Formats: sequence, structure tokens, C-alpha cells
Amino acid sequence: MEKMLKQLPAEDQAELQGIVAKLVQQFQPEKIICFGCISSKKDSYSCFAEATDESCNHYFLLVVTAAGKRIEHDVQSYATNHFKKGKVTVLAHRHETIEKALSRQSRFFCRAFREGALLYVASGFVTMPALPDVCPRKAAEKAITHFYNRFDLAQGFFCAAENALENGYFNCAVFLMHQVVEQSCRALIRVHMAYRSDIHHLGRLLDLCCCFSPEPARVFAGNTPEDTRLFSILAKSYLEGRYKDEFQVDEADARQLYRKVKYFMELTRDLCFKEIEVLEAKALLTEAQMEEAQIKSDSEELIRTV
Repeated sequence: MEKMLKQLPAEDQAELQGIVAKLVQQFQPEKIICFGCISSKKDSYSCFAEATDESCNHYFLLVVTAAGKRIEHDVQSYATNHFKKGKVTVLAHRHETIEKALSRQSRFFCRAFREGALLYVASGFVTMPALPDVCPRKAAEKAITHFYNRFDLAQGFFCAAENALENGYFNCAVFLMHQVVEQSCRALIRVHMAYRSDIHHLGRLLDLCCCFSPEPARVFAGNTPEDTRLFSILAKSYLEGRYKDEFQVDEADARQLYRKVKYFMELTRDLCFKEIEVLEAKALLTEAQMEEAQIKSDSEELIRTV
């Protein structure tokens, strides 16, 4: 990760340092780790227009805080409001929470600390916690368990949304579709990142999914005003659909969202199955290597005793 960040243009590196400096000044974290960066560059050349060179970055930051209340929402809001050129997706946790997760061989935190780029440390000394080895077999088994737990919920909400839609309860149907997308995102994140998200905001969930695949966000984040409008209806349904009488969804919008949500579920299933296959293959390879090493060790021991 550090090598990748160093390959960014100087102005982008300065941009990231500026983001970190603002977060440090505002929230006084213990550490900030970058566990992902998506860099997009667009060059434009034409005989009839000025040449342009534009870059847009999406940074994924793990902010480690001291004891006290969890401040992830505040940190994310601050980062969003103060960084307009690209995107910053923030996960913030207290150091005690992270230490417990590391002791339980959390695949997400172990990998973020081992492979992520340390951008800031309050003490000035780079003292990283002991990182246990994550068992590939357990990682695969957990991914399977979490996938079915989340995806079963998504399927249940989808059936309820389908029923509400056919009976003319369009507000209710879209609210239930929100739950489908939320649970599907959580399934994707648990399988690919082994991170337990408690985020309800669909935009943030889809942004986090971008850390491992651009496909989930593309389903809703289209380039047309109509795509933006439909996603806004879906996102607002979580709160406004329950508490604001003026929030109303017509049948045409509900059915368009239904088609998008149905496809999103199918995509979730396919992406998760592919990742589970990768985790299973890694577990089998590790087990084969361990067995081979054990056979070699036993053979050498036998030779020594003869």
C-alpha cells in the first residue's frame, strides 16, 4: 500500500497529507492508516479545446481513536465536507476495540495493519501491535457463514418488498428495498473484507464496497440525472419513508427500483461466491503446504533416528 501511495503524483500525495492533517487537528486520533486508494486519471486532447489533465482519488482510511464514544459518523461527515475533489471513506474505531479484534484474528484489522500505509501516529513512534496469523480455513468458513446470514435477510426483505409492490404499498416496498441493498452490502463487505459494518447509509456502504469492486456502486450510481434521482428516493426511504408524510413513491419509480435491486442481489450472490471460491482455494493450498512440510519434517526426523 505504501508503495502504491508513493507512486501517486506529488500533488495527490500533498492532497492526502492535507486530509490527514485536518483530521488530526479536528479529532486527535492515535493512528491513521490508509487501507485502500482508487486513483482515476483523465487526460483530454483535442484540436478544438484546451488539453486537460484531471485526477480524482478515493481514499479509504482507518482512524484509530482513544477511549471514549465512537466518532466514525463525525469523522466521515467532516472528511466529506472538507474534501470535495474526490472521496474519503472512513472507518473509525477505539484502540481497545481493535486490540480485541486482533486477538481474535480479525482478517480485516490484521490485513489493514499489516499491509496498510501508516499515515499518522500520535506518539511519533511507529509501534504496531503484534499481528497474529489468520487461519485461511477459518477465514473461508466465516465468510460462508456470514454470507448466508446476511443474504438470507436480504432475500426475506426482497420477498416482502415484492409483496408490498404487488399490493400497491409503494412507500413500504421501497423502504424494504433499502433493507435489501443494506443487507446485500453487508454480505459483500463481510465476505470480501471480513469487516462487520453497522453503517445504514447506502451511499457510504456502496463507497466501502468500492474498496474491492466497482460493480456494486455502478448499479445505482449512474451518470444520468434519472439514476441519481432514483437512488435518492431509495436512500431517503430509510428515514423519510417512516417519519415524513410528504415522502411518497409512485408506482413507476418503485418498479424501476425493484428491477435495480433485484439485479443488485444477483450481483451480490455472484461476487460473494467468487470470493468464497478464492478463500477456499487459499485454504486448500495452505493445508497442502502444511501437510507437505509435516511429511518432510517427519522424514528428516526418521533419518536422524536411524
